Amino acid sequence: IQRLAQLNKRLTLLTKIDNQQFINEEHIHLVDCLEKSIDDFREISTIEIDFIKKDDIIANMDSYLANVLFSNLISNAIRHSPHGTGVHIVMKDGIFSISNHGHAPLKHPEKLFNRFYRESAGTKSTGLGLAIVKKICDMYGFGILYRFKESKHIFEVDFRGTL
Repeated sequence: IQRLAQLNKRLTLLTKIDNQQFINEEHIHLVDCLEKSIDDFREISTIEIDFIKKDDIIANMDSYLANVLFSNLISNAIRHSPHGTGVHIVMKDGIFSISNHGHAPLKHPEKLFNRFYRESAGTKSTGLGLAIVKKICDMYGFGILYRFKESKHIFEVDFRGTL
């Protein structure tokens, strides 16, 4: 029942984004929003989260969607971090970067932002978190990319829109 409720909530969010129902744009200090998300995850997770902030980024966007963007990416990194490893987050030069250790690159990274795509069948994910992240980035013109480098899965969001 909880999975169905979560699935319904996420599909409703995607529909609202598609229908441009988030119109409460304001100047958001993304470092403040990110720090709140990190603090929330530190309370419920044993995974260490390392955060380096080089500068603040101010974006004109809905504050709820900013929170969803960060929460989904942090949750994804924590969920897929091997035991005993941590998550590394950097906010620098208009780019948010989050990375976690991994044993191998994804088999189909081109499908990563598709709805319902899951790389492994064993996870209890709905397969919608990264699709939501992509929709939010597209809505505001932010660039997003995934890469695997030096045994790390890395997601970057360029709030300047240049990735």
